[in-house]
Parts: sequence; structure tokens; C-alpha cells
Amino acid sequence: MERHRFITARVGLAKCDDDALFAYLVSDGGYASRCAAMLHIRRCGACSAALESIDISLDDLLTDQELRELFARQLRQSSRNREGLQRIISACETALQGFTDRALLLGQLAIDIAENLTPIDPGILALQVTTWTRYASCLKAVGSHLNALQAIATAKAKAGQLPSSDLELALIAFTESHVLREIGQAPEALVAIRSAISTFARHDDARRVAVSREMEATVLYRMGDNEAALTIFEELLAGTEATNDEAHARLALSAGHCAVLLGAHDKARRLFDIAFTMFSRLERYAHLLRVRWGQARLALLTGDVEDGIEQLTAVWREFATRDMKPEWIRSGIELVEQLLKAGEPSKVLSICEQLYSEALDAAMTESALDALEFLRLAARENELNPDVAQHVRKHFDAIAANPRTPFQAPN
Repeated sequence: MERHRFITARVGLAKCDDDALFAYLVSDGGYASRCAAMLHIRRCGACSAALESIDISLDDLLTDQELRELFARQLRQSSRNREGLQRIISACETALQGFTDRALLLGQLAIDIAENLTPIDPGILALQVTTWTRYASCLKAVGSHLNALQAIATAKAKAGQLPSSDLELALIAFTESHVLREIGQAPEALVAIRSAISTFARHDDARRVAVSREMEATVLYRMGDNEAALTIFEELLAGTEATNDEAHARLALSAGHCAVLLGAHDKARRLFDIAFTMFSRLERYAHLLRVRWGQARLALLTGDVEDGIEQLTAVWREFATRDMKPEWIRSGIELVEQLLKAGEPSKVLSICEQLYSEALDAAMTESALDALEFLRLAARENELNPDVAQHVRKHFDAIAANPRTPFQAPN
């Protein structure tokens, strides 16, 4: 019956102007709800009311290619197309906070709209630059780094056609630094983010300067310059304490990891306590696990081996339940190393087998698989010791900075 109603309504879409039928479609569910959105787009020509309707039915829009194409076509023809495109870009930014597949679909929709807007004037060109930059972020979020760099190149080329483009180029450089960091080009990422910081500072954009300096510190951390990274994190912490709990917690966590590596254990403990309290209040459970990982490392470094291993084991298991695979694998390698140091080798083989099996299922890089296979075989042959486990752990530190680093077995 519902299918019949949908077909009947679709036949009348092009000529239907009956408010009563539209009200019926809106009140009904399933196929009729989708049909209502399509009818509203056609009748309103993607005016503001139609855009509101699409916000309400965003899932329909993203899961229905026909509806997406109709929406894009009508929006391109609308006199309010710029407003509509900006709203799609805004929805894309929101989706990037945790719904990467949705963000990618919205990014593709935005590109389809932006690239077909006419006539091309500086305002349209600036929107195209913004759209390609956001699309690059979407591609990076789903791991498509080479395509992200191509999108960045397109954004740069379009920005070069603007009368004044320094701010647009800074925003592009900010996005580019994230992509470069992920593909192991940390020095190039540092150049890009420092260029962005310089431009944002000239424009007195304190918020973007702060966000970019956090990125700068993260890149320095990846490069092993923990002292410089910690200095920046602490400067930023001083400016966020009373204004943004989540930003402050994130900075405290990052600074805590730097402090651990620098041997500043009291400072690290204080920073982890701050991060734990704030992430608990915000119910950011994935971040809480990362704080607890840092606290376990700290316990081990300060000689509380039994408690440290207990904490690390619990964190490792919870990483698995939350499907946080990279953290699960790296904490598992650390656990192997610590168990061997504590003289508890009986538990090690099972962990090594699990690490390799899961990495294989996750299609990790050849370098990562080689290292984990080496770890597993050494455990099988009773040749695994703390130094070998540490060598594998340090290799994973290296591929975090450069995924293309080949694995070399220890002598």
C-alpha cells in the first residue's frame, strides 16, 4: 500500500500544487517522506524552506542518489544557491566531527553544486575554494590521502585566481598540513602549518592561530621534538583553561605524553589528572582511554610495575571493545614488552598471535605486518625478549611519523 501511494504521488510530482497532498505526504512515512522532500524541492526551487526540509531529512538525502541529484540540480538553478551551498559545507564540517562517510557524501554533493554554478565571479570562486578545501578534509578523514592532496591542489589553483587570496591559502595550508602529517611528511607539514599561523596572525585571528599552533605542536611531537611541542602545548593550555573544557583536556593529554617522554613525571601526572577529570565530565570515553594509557605508562616508568601492567592490560582490552585498532595494537606491543620485563612470558604468545591476526584482518601496511609477524614468530620460538619487543615498539613509533618506513629485524 505504501509503495502504491509513493508511485501515485511520484506521477503527480511535476504538476502537483495541492497543499493538501503535500501535507499528507509530509505526515506519512517511508516512501512518502522521501517523495515529500522531492516535491518540496521542485515546488520551492530550493528556496530557504526547501533547505530546511532537507536538513530535517538529511539521511534521506544522503542515502538516495536520485534525491541528491534533484536537490543539486534545483539548487544550482536557485537564486539562493550560494546560501544553499554554504549550508551544505556547514553540514559537512559538522559531520567531520565523527561521521566521516556522511561528510564525504556531503563533500561530493558540495563539489557537484559548486563546480556548476554560473557565472563565475569572485564570490563563486571563493566558495569553490572553500568547497575543495573541505572536500580535502573529508578525503583525509576516510584515509584517501592522495586524493586529498589532489583536492588541495585544485583549491590552490582556484585561490590563485582570486584578487586577494592569502587567507584562503592559509586555510588550505592548514588542511594540507594534516594530510602531510598523515603520510609521513612531517617536515613539509611543519612548513605548511607555520605558513598558516603567520597569515592568521596578520589577520588577528586568535582562534585559528591557537588551533594551528596545536597542530604545529603535534607535528613537532611526531618529529620527536618533545621539548618544543611541550612548550607550545603549555602556552596554549594557559589560554584555554577557563574557556573551553574540551580543548583544554585535549591539550593536557598531549602535553602529558610529551612530559612522560621528557621524564617530567610529576608534570605528566598533573596533566593526565586534568585531562581525565575534564574528559570524564564531557563523557569522551575514547579520549579517557587514551588518558588511562598515559597513566599506565607513567606508573611503569615510576616503578609501579604491577599496577602499571594491570592498568595497561585493562586499557588494551577496552581498546578492543571500542574497535580502536591502532591504539589496541600499539598498547598490545607495549604490554608484551612490559610482561617480558616483569618475567611473565607465559601470557605473551597469545597476545602476539592476536596482534598479528587482527592487523592482517585490518589490512595494515606491509611494514606493520612484517613487524608483527616477526614478533609472533619470535614468541613461538621462545626467542622473544624485552629488547626485541622494544625494537618492534620503536618501529611502530617510526611508522606513526612515516607509514612507509620499512621494518628491519634487530641484529
